[in-house]
Amino acid sequence: MDTSVVINEELQQKLWAAAAAGDCATIRVLAMSGEVDISYKNEDGFNAFNLATQAGKAEAATVILAAREVQQMRALGLMPDEKIHLGADADDDQKTA
Repeated sequence: MDTSVVINEELQQKLWAAAAAGDCATIRVLAMSGEVDISYKNEDGFNAFNLATQAGKAEAATVILAAREVQQMRALGLMPDEKIHLGADADDDQKTA
């Protein structure tokens, strides 16, 4: 069983920025993409949860904890591995919405 998440560095940066800003919708979308690791740490040793709590974003911290649980359940095969694709089309859709 493969428990690793393929990390997209650009999306990982977006996750950290969303965590610090308290952007729960972006956190959810990125977590569902499967292209970020909720627990992955930046060069300063902080993960998304750390960044959200440091910024006082309690709701974002809660969303991050839930997303981490989902990622762990997927890794253990306890839930389907349904991921959404975040390509150039998704970025365009978000800009026009």
